Amino acid sequence: MLVRAPGEIVDVQRFTVALRPERRRLLLARVRTPDGRNVAVANMHLSVPSTGRAPTEVLRAAEHADRFAGEDPLLFGGDLNLRRSGEGGVFEDLRKLHDLAGPTSDDAIDHLLARGMNPVASPTALSAHAREVGGPDGLRIRLSDHAPVMGSFRVR
Repeated sequence: MLVRAPGEIVDVQRFTVALRPERRRLLLARVRTPDGRNVAVANMHLSVPSTGRAPTEVLRAAEHADRFAGEDPLLFGGDLNLRRSGEGGVFEDLRKLHDLAGPTSDDAIDHLLARGMNPVASPTALSAHAREVGGPDGLRIRLSDHAPVMGSFRVR
């Protein structure tokens, strides 16, 4: 998780969402914004769809993130390995139980959902070219095997 100055990370927690079939972790950070407000950020990579575990994991992660955030706005996301087109009920549960809204798109598996914030630019997956950088030998380096999601939010 990267935070640009003048924002600063003022608290960090880690939470194990699952141990099997692979360890899945939730990284939580409380970020102080330049105007002195706090925003909670939760990032995760959940189990692959073939395990059928992602729906349970995301609800468990959201419950923990909600407790961590308290009254602070919450940005919740990462590689959820869930598609709204196939697991729409989970996204509805996230909205009802934790007021988290804004899946990236129906067929995306990487999402940014927010509570207490309004989207300025809706979450959108970056193109393959946008996730590549120049390496020291002039060759392009792909930073991720997924299309990272970018969005802009304004705290209410």
